[in-house]
Amino acid sequence: MIFHLAHGCRFSYALPRHAAAVFFIGDQEDDEEDDLFQRGAACVIAQPETSSSPLDQGVFVSCTTMQQSEPTNGLEALQRADTYVTKIGGDNAGRLRSNALRSQQRVEQGVRQVLALSAIRSSHPSHSAFAAPGVADQDSDGQVKPGFNTTSHLIAIARLLELGDTASDARSLQILDRVASFTRAVVSAEIDRDPQLQGCRASLRADCDAVLGQLLSDDREQGSLASSIRHRDARVVRKGQDWILEADRRLSVTGLGEAVAEKLYHAYFTARGIRAESLRLEPEFSEALAAPPGSDTKEQITRLRARAALEIAGIFARSDVAIAGGYLPLLAGERGYSDKTGALYAQAVADAGRKPVYLIEKSFPVMSGNPLKVRGAQVVRRMTHFLARELFGNTRGANGGAVHPEALDLLSKDDIDIVVLNPQMPLAAEAMTLIHHFEPQPNGVEIVASKRIPLALQISSAEMIRQPGFEAAVAKWLGDRGLSIQHIATSEGTLSYTFYEGDWSEDTLSSLRDFLRERFGVDDPAAVETLRDVSVIYCLGNNMKRPGQASKATEALEFAGVDIHFITQGINESVMTFLVDADAASRAVQMLHDLLITLPSEQYDALKGQFREQMLQLIGQRKVT
Repeated sequence: MIFHLAHGCRFSYALPRHAAAVFFIGDQEDDEEDDLFQRGAACVIAQPETSSSPLDQGVFVSCTTMQQSEPTNGLEALQRADTYVTKIGGDNAGRLRSNALRSQQRVEQGVRQVLALSAIRSSHPSHSAFAAPGVADQDSDGQVKPGFNTTSHLIAIARLLELGDTASDARSLQILDRVASFTRAVVSAEIDRDPQLQGCRASLRADCDAVLGQLLSDDREQGSLASSIRHRDARVVRKGQDWILEADRRLSVTGLGEAVAEKLYHAYFTARGIRAESLRLEPEFSEALAAPPGSDTKEQITRLRARAALEIAGIFARSDVAIAGGYLPLLAGERGYSDKTGALYAQAVADAGRKPVYLIEKSFPVMSGNPLKVRGAQVVRRMTHFLARELFGNTRGANGGAVHPEALDLLSKDDIDIVVLNPQMPLAAEAMTLIHHFEPQPNGVEIVASKRIPLALQISSAEMIRQPGFEAAVAKWLGDRGLSIQHIATSEGTLSYTFYEGDWSEDTLSSLRDFLRERFGVDDPAAVETLRDVSVIYCLGNNMKRPGQASKATEALEFAGVDIHFITQGINESVMTFLVDADAASRAVQMLHDLLITLPSEQYDALKGQFREQMLQLIGQRKVT
């Protein structure tokens, strides 16, 4: 509900359950609505019918001026925000000490915070010993990652629980012990390294051990996962990549790592003297968790968001930091859900009348190339949501991994700025990336990345010309089998595809040949060819509408001695892709980066100008002769 009020007005309104009202307070006339929204102030008053929240009677929450110029870099976005919504993921989730110190510093600067926590994990090789055999993640190039991933282990447990036999249950308990042991080791090390905890280390360690027992490994605790497994109450219901205990619809096996992290962080922050509270979204959380398949998820997510706005406002009336697990029902259908949860919290902060910025804390800001693999990688200081989606997208995009593409969509819709930074580095505009809406000027290629894919496919047949609907029928056949098309290239008699996911067995290829023969009369076995062990190289930029970008890219690949299997570029001129052999991908990326990004354009243009003049002279001489 939206109301316009003049300055000095008092107003009360009985709101229905789950509703919130936004009031715009200003001195404009009613017919100047647009100007009111630009110049007025916003506050939130809400009144759920049943709640323990202090907002029950309708309480003023927050007021903020709405007119501000757009930031041009990440530092400006941070300075203009009054609330940081921070998704703490990756290795950073295990750094309780530094995250607590940073939160305290931000509190002293007058910034309120919402922390959306991923499950604690580590990429350090020393933690690989905790990992269960057969449970490992891979990077975008197919290499096994070292360390320990808690969510991957919990999903392995959920898959075993689906089998429902005694041996699988026993195996799941062994993996669960590994999760508890790894988490205990990380937290204990953080406690030992924190000088601020010198007088309470033993009690905090006991509190953290109790959390691990209550939620994970103590089968005497009725609410623990170990207890459910041992008492044969751990049958699961699967919703995408989310596994929920069937006997207790209030517990997600997938999201258990985030629940553990939330309780551990709350205990740690409290021990350090930080005014922090856990963010709980009841009863909407439990209702969403128990929702049957096919229910109205949009309405349930809207209710979760409204509840989050109310609870955040209540927490900020008493405390400085809201601590939340990065798992929410309905958002966890695929990996990367904590990004979407953090984005929803950022929307809720905006709904509460505050000015949020969404922080993504990583080892690096967005870089022009993988800094661990590409020599000379530079910080990309500013990027549009569109470019971010192309870089981070995990289907047709480059799978850059900094933020989930659906989280980008949520933040983009509400025009919430995103800042990607390394929190351990000094705050500086040149050391962070701002993702927001702006009109980019032509600037050529700014990022080079690669992604290994399982297979490329080519169909060669004159029937695709003679029979309308050939391409559509093939695309439908592939889609019906879960074979996600990534890129397409066409010619007069061929269709070429790349695929990012799907099972490409020999049986699949045989079935495709049968389909083409029966549907279109394509009976030549050689009409379907495959190319395996390939990678897609991405050249990306906010605006690549500058002549010569494709020419420079192909020159770079020629210099690197890399054969190009096919090329794609859309009208948007923000993405070029090249399909190359996988074993040539690293040198292709490095040479592309050297030529398109590292080498100053003035030097390249000067050398290219000399080459052009010499070539034109040579062509002129041949014409004369």
